[in-house]
Amino acid sequence: MKILFVEGPSTKIQLRDEEFDYFFNKVKSYWKRPILDLINDMQSYFERSQVIGFMKNKISIITDIQA
Repeated sequence: MKILFVEGPSTKIQLRDEEFDYFFNKVKSYWKRPILDLINDMQSYFERSQVIGFMKNKISIITDIQA
């Protein structure tokens, strides 16, 4: 994911994991749209029981995916 956020949506990379490849391409397809659109779409892939928790307060933006 780091390469996507560094190089942008024109990134072309061979991924070996079909599920990760799908998610990677999903993020690319939402690149110029508000992040909430992506989050709302991704919510349909998870059940509430799979969610670990929620943050009530705003969190700071993580600038490095490995941070």
